[in-house]
Amino acid sequence: MPPSSWPGSAKAAVSITFDNVGESRDVGIGAWPKEKPVGQHPSVLEVTPIILDILDKHDVKVTYFMEAWGIQTYPKMLGEFQSRGHEIGYHAYQHEEWKTLSPLQEEEIINKSLPIAQELGVCYKGFRPPGGSMNAGTKDLLRRHGIQYASVLGQDISTDKDGFVTLPFQWRAVDAFYILDAFDFLRAEYGEQRSTFTCEAFQQALFDQIDAAVEKGAFIDILFHPFLHTSPESRAVIEAVVARVRNDPDIWCAPTHEVAEWAAAH
Repeated sequence: MPPSSWPGSAKAAVSITFDNVGESRDVGIGAWPKEKPVGQHPSVLEVTPIILDILDKHDVKVTYFMEAWGIQTYPKMLGEFQSRGHEIGYHAYQHEEWKTLSPLQEEEIINKSLPIAQELGVCYKGFRPPGGSMNAGTKDLLRRHGIQYASVLGQDISTDKDGFVTLPFQWRAVDAFYILDAFDFLRAEYGEQRSTFTCEAFQQALFDQIDAAVEKGAFIDILFHPFLHTSPESRAVIEAVVARVRNDPDIWCAPTHEVAEWAAAH
């Protein structure tokens, strides 16, 4: 997609997205202590209100890919994102790693998730598979349930003949790549240091990715996980990135559903 195809005079398109709600994944895999109550995760109760304030301050709309179990457990948090005009994307039921699922399991998870979303006033336009990859039949399943685009690990935007859009995200634009201890192996695979990055180096790395997107006239998805941003220093990185993309006239900053709709139309 050439630079001239973005809205207005923008040279690049940037979506800021968020993944994962609280303890959804840990409950799903049995890692959450049975005696510990749910619905009180600090990333939801303490971190997301600060993130919402940052987004309000800079007038930026984002997409938050949430597990269905998560929106059912945290309806107040969901409502805050909805009322402020952010997009809610689908991120499985309890963060099931999508590539490992059979077609029957995929169908069962979606059939369990969509009634919860409907009850809470969520109409999913987009899906991000936990783990970043889909199976051969996933697109057809999403189509049947009215989902119009998928956000997956990849390099390029693609649009199918029926208008279904695939948007890419890349590890070097994901916070976990830089600041999650368990991703030391991934950093090594990409030729980076095994240790986590400082907040300063993390911020600069994301800025470099944004600069590269502007130079290429590309789309980039900057992906954050609230549970990784319990410190003021790491949240300052989120705000710096939000301000960077909001104030750059060369950037069209939009939720992923708007980018998908633009791609489908052009």
